[in-house]
Parts: sequence; C-alpha cells; structure tokens
Amino acid sequence: MIASSEFFDAPTSAWAKRAGWAVIAAGVLAFGSAYAGSVTVPGSDGNLNCYPFDCTGDSSVNSGADNTQYQQVYAASAFSGPTVISSISFFQALSQYPSSIGVVPGTYTISFSTTSAAVDGLSPTFSSNLGGDNQTFFSGTLGGLGNTLTITGTTPFDYNPANGNLLLNVSMNYDQSVLNGSGNTYMEANYSGVLSSRVWGSGTSGTADNLGLVTEFNTRPATVPEPATWALFAAGLAGLGLMLRRRTRSV
Repeated sequence: MIASSEFFDAPTSAWAKRAGWAVIAAGVLAFGSAYAGSVTVPGSDGNLNCYPFDCTGDSSVNSGADNTQYQQVYAASAFSGPTVISSISFFQALSQYPSSIGVVPGTYTISFSTTSAAVDGLSPTFSSNLGGDNQTFFSGTLGGLGNTLTITGTTPFDYNPANGNLLLNVSMNYDQSVLNGSGNTYMEANYSGVLSSRVWGSGTSGTADNLGLVTEFNTRPATVPEPATWALFAAGLAGLGLMLRRRTRSV
C-alpha cells in the first residue's frame, strides 16, 4: 500500500510542481503586462523639429526671441483605455545632427490635462487649451546629450481617453539661448497632423501648426487587474498547494 502510494505520488508531485509553476509564471506575465506598457504617439514620419527641448527660438520666426511655452495635443484614439502616465520619452537625432549641447539646459515645467481641443485644432491662446484637470507632471532642470530624453513624472498623470484628448504643456526657462540652426540638434517628429499637433510661442499665445514630437508614454492601467488575472494567480497557488500537500503525505 505504501509502495503503491509512493509510486503514484512521485510523478503526481512532479506534475503538480511543473503545472503550478507554469501557471504562476503565466500569471506573473499577465499581471506584469496588465500593469506596464508603452505607447508611442505619433509615429515618426522622418521629419525633425527642435522645439521645445533642442532650440530656444528661430530668428526667421521671432527675431531670435526665446519661446517660453509649448503645447502638444495627442488623439484619445491612440490610447486603448484609462491609463496612468509614469514617464515620457523623446528621441534626438544626434547621429544626423550632432550637437555639443543636446537638450538646452534650463528649468522645464511639464503638465498634462484632458482637453476638448482637437488634433490640428489647438487655439493659439495657451490657456484656452488647458483642461480643468491640468496637473504638474514634472518640474526641474533638464539638459545634456543623449539619443533619448526620458522624463519621469514626480506625480504620474491619470488619463481617461473617454474624456477627451491628452494635452502636454511645457513651460521653459532656458539657461542659454540656442537659436535654430546654431549648432542645435533635433527630435523625431511627425507633420501629418493626424494624431498630434502643437502650439508654440511666448507669453499668452503662440503659433499653431500640425507638427507633433514623437512621444513614448510609459504607462500602466488606471484600474485593478481583471478577474481573469487574479484567477490565473489563484490557480497557480492552488497547484503549488496541492503539490506541497502530496509531498507532506508521502514523507
């Protein structure tokens, strides 16, 4: 009877152990994918631009005066659902346009809000585009060389695309003036005006056009894991529990 039990428990224990760990591994992957991800809006179309991080102004546009405000709208349709934005990244074209400066040193204040403004429909008046939920995401110094500029939010932003498009608002206080074409580099951009557009300038208003800097949002869902995810974890734990019970009985 004991011999028969040992003959049965050994392979069963091994099977339960393998199955339990497999299910838990699948659960961990599902849990991780549910809580972390990224979306890039808009995709690069080969165009480049230096506002607001790689140059401070353009003498052909504003007589060399520095821009101090930048806004960019992102289409709600680019996001799959409610999400928490934890960091954002922009991509410099240093290999194409080498620079000894990179990101212009200075203090940058970045905020997010939900906006009713349409893509390629931002008002030239900055305040008109801001949503009631405008929230500071980051405020501090930036600058230096690197292919990717990643900014981690001090306060992550909860965004629900069902409430409107997403608005990025950047206020710049540069430590030096770097005019476009004076040795600056550029960032990847998209000029289609389909998923993103901008307004840039100084004071209370600026110039609106259909450009959008390519932006990678590092996100996680704003909701708790789905029941199926919890069920997967529970199944894995149950499998391990069964395996441990069988091992205890056979000792």
